[in-house]
Amino acid sequence: MRDNNAGKAIPINELQVPEVLYKYREFKNEYHVKSITKCQVYLPSANEFNDPFDSKIPFRYNPEELTKENIYLKSLEVAKNAQAGLEEEEYQQMAYRAESEGLLFDSYHLDEFDKNTFNRLCKDYAVFCLTPDCLNLLMWSYYADSHRGFSIGYDAKFLVKCGYFSIGGKIMYTDQFPKMPLFLSENDYPMLNILFTKWNKWEHENEYRLIHRLGTGKIKDLPSEAIKEIVLGCQISNEKKIEYVMMIKEVLPKVDIYEIKMRKDGFGLTKEPIVNQRLLLFDKV
Repeated sequence: MRDNNAGKAIPINELQVPEVLYKYREFKNEYHVKSITKCQVYLPSANEFNDPFDSKIPFRYNPEELTKENIYLKSLEVAKNAQAGLEEEEYQQMAYRAESEGLLFDSYHLDEFDKNTFNRLCKDYAVFCLTPDCLNLLMWSYYADSHRGFSIGYDAKFLVKCGYFSIGGKIMYTDQFPKMPLFLSENDYPMLNILFTKWNKWEHENEYRLIHRLGTGKIKDLPSEAIKEIVLGCQISNEKKIEYVMMIKEVLPKVDIYEIKMRKDGFGLTKEPIVNQRLLLFDKV
C-alpha cells in the first residue's frame, strides 16, 4: 500500500518512524567502526551519494497549472522574492516581461536553477540514510562488505528526538520525475522534497532519511542508548565473529547482538541472537 507521506519532507516532530532503523556498515572502514566504539554517525551531503540521480531531479511545474494567468502570477511572486523594496508597478512590469519571454521555461534558466538548487542542498544539508530492513540481501552485499560487515539498529524515536535533525521522511520511489506545484503552501518544502524522491530501481532499500541543517559539522556523537542492536553479516568467519562480539560487548554491554543466517528452507536471510554453543561466544567475552 502506498504511503501518502512518502516523498515529502516532514517536520521532525511530526514524523512517524518504525521502532528500529538500520544502517549498514563495514568493519574494514575505521570510521564505520567508530559508529560502535564512539557511537558516532557521519552525515553525508547529497554530492556523496552513489546514485547519480539522487537529489538532482530537475524542478518542473505541473503542466495543468500553467495557464497564462497563473504564469503571470508566478512571475510576479518570483519578482517580489528576488528584489525587495520596489513599487508594485515595477514588479508588474518585471512579471509581464518574464511571462512574455517564457523565462519559467527557458532551458538555460532551468538548468541554472537546478544546478543552484543542488549546490544549496549540498552546502546547507546533511542526510542520515536508514532502513527498517536488516534482512536485505542486496544492501548487505554492497553496503556491508559483501555480508562481512554489520548493521546498526538505532532507536528511531530517539533519533527523532535527539535534536540533530529538523526534517525527515520516507523515500518515494518512482519512474517519473515529480512535478512541483506552481504555488506552494506554508508547509511545503519543495527543495527538500527532492531529497525524498528516488528512481524506483532503488525501491528495495525502503529508505528513510533524517535531515540535518549544516553548521555544526557532519560527525555527530550519540549516547549509547541510541543503539538498540548490532547485527553481524552471514559471511563473517568464526574467528572474526568472536573478535567483533568481544569488541562490541566491551563498549556497548547492554546492546543486543544478532547474526544473519542463510535460510535452509529457501532463498532468504534470518536474524538470530548470537548464542552459538560450539563457539562459546559469550563464555569468551
